[in-house]
Amino acid sequence: MDKTAIIICNYNMPERTDALVEHILETVQLPYDLIVVDNGSDLVEPSQYSTFVLPENTQTGGGFWAGIDYADSLGEHKYYWLMITSAEFYKNDLRDPLKPLVEVLEQDELAFCVQPAIRFVDNEAWSKWLEPRKNPLPRRIWGVDYISTLFRAEYFHKIGGFRKELPMMWGAIGECNYKARKEGYHLYVHDGYTMKKITNIGYTMDRMNMTSVDRKNLATKQADEVLIPIYGKNYREIFRYSCILQGENGDY
Repeated sequence: MDKTAIIICNYNMPERTDALVEHILETVQLPYDLIVVDNGSDLVEPSQYSTFVLPENTQTGGGFWAGIDYADSLGEHKYYWLMITSAEFYKNDLRDPLKPLVEVLEQDELAFCVQPAIRFVDNEAWSKWLEPRKNPLPRRIWGVDYISTLFRAEYFHKIGGFRKELPMMWGAIGECNYKARKEGYHLYVHDGYTMKKITNIGYTMDRMNMTSVDRKNLATKQADEVLIPIYGKNYREIFRYSCILQGENGDY
């Protein structure tokens, strides 16, 4: 039976990692391997559920790739479910959260990825298209985030996944969305299953060894240095508006 690699990337957020893991253990019925990557936590102890601990912080992208490489070493997985610790399950929703996501990828052979709808606790304006709509069905969109997204492993590798030169992930997820659309794949958000996200909680808790402003500046600089030579200065617009396919949701 097809198996999913559930990969959680943690840096100094063990209590939130534990909450994600315990909800998964309680609710997920489909076959999976759970891989918790501790990304070099240096302010608090790693999560008790850590699969392995990296010697230093390789940023989100590096942590995800470490998890994917480990998953591949275990054997073939049809899907990767990538999750960060600012994501949070609703504790009272005891449905299997993986099942509706897998169903989307099974029903559409061109589906590249799908993520739950996200309710942003802090009303994060830039990602309104990911917030749940009234119709509890999967919805085609132009791009996902890496908050909690299920990818079809075959297609993820086919397009090269996240660019490894962008471990802070700014620009990397946009480029991944763009390359997937360019290949003719479909991206979804599922309005029938919702998670929540608290943006910058790691910085609020003083767990990131830098401020959110410092990280934004560093990540922007990294993205510009890598992507401008490839796509030009308007790479953000290219990633968002190029290769939009018929049938995708237009009210971004």
